[in-house]
Amino acid sequence: MRDITRLRHLAVGLATAALVSACGTPEAADEFLPPQESRSPESAETPARSDTTTAPQNTAAPSPTATASASATPRPAVETGAPPAVADQFPDVVDARLEATGDTWTLHATISSPYDSASRYADGFRAKSLDGKELDVRSLAHPHPNEQPFTRTLPELVIPTSVTKIEVEARDSVNGWGGASVIVTVPPRPAPSSGEPTTAPQPERIITEDDTGEAFSISPDTQAVLRLRSSAGAWSEPTLQGSSITLLERSFVRDPGYREWEMRVADNGLTNVRSQTADRTFEVSIVVG
Repeated sequence: MRDITRLRHLAVGLATAALVSACGTPEAADEFLPPQESRSPESAETPARSDTTTAPQNTAAPSPTATASASATPRPAVETGAPPAVADQFPDVVDARLEATGDTWTLHATISSPYDSASRYADGFRAKSLDGKELDVRSLAHPHPNEQPFTRTLPELVIPTSVTKIEVEARDSVNGWGGASVIVTVPPRPAPSSGEPTTAPQPERIITEDDTGEAFSISPDTQAVLRLRSSAGAWSEPTLQGSSITLLERSFVRDPGYREWEMRVADNGLTNVRSQTADRTFEVSIVVG
C-alpha cells in the first residue's frame, strides 16, 4: 500500500510539473484554478482603485452655451413711452397750443411738475424748431405746488415761415431741460378782418388769465396789454392796487373773443391787477422801473 501511495504522489508531482512547463510561469497556472482561489487580497482591491481614478462624466467641462446661459443676467424690459427712469426729475409739458397775434404768436403751455418746492421747481419752458433751434424762452419766477398742472403763456413768439411745427419743452431749476415735450403744428394765420382796428401797434407783452400769480417788470417804453378771454367766463372790470400803471380798455367792431386793456405807465412802483369770473380769480403784479 505504501508503494501505491508513493506512486500516486509521484504521478501528481509529474502532472503538476508538466502543467507548469506548459504555461510558462507559476503565476499563469493560477488561471486554471477557481476564481476565489486565484485572487489575492491585493488584486481584489485593484478594481476599486480604477473606479476612483476614472470619472469622465464628472470632470468634463461644460459647453460654452451652457456657461453663457448660466452667467447671463436678464435686462429689464423697456416700454416705449415709459416715464423717465428717475421720477420727478423734470417737469412734463402735457398740452400746448398757438394763438395768432398779428405777425407773431402767443404760446400757451400746460406744465405738470407735482414735485414743485422752494428748492426745486419748473422754472421755465421754451419753443424750438424740430431741428433743435431755440425760438424763445419763458422763465418762471416761483414754484406752483398748489396749481398742478398749470398753464402759462409765451407772448410775441416769432416763428419763421419755413417752420411748420414746434416742440415745447419745460425746464427744471436744478436739472435743466428735459421731461415729456409736446409737438405743436403751426396753424394757418387767420385772414385780417376789416372790422378790426389796424392802427393799434402790436404789444411787446400780452398778459392773459393763464399768467395768474405771476409778476412782470415793464419799462415806460414797454407796450403791454391785459387780455382776458371770453371762453374763460365773464370777467369783472379789473381793479388796481397801486398807481404805477393805468388800464385803458380797447374796443372792437367785431368781438375777437376776449377783452383787452392797454397798460400805460404812470410812475415807478408796484401795482396788483385783479379780476374774476364766477369760478376763477386772476391776479398779477406789475413792477415799473
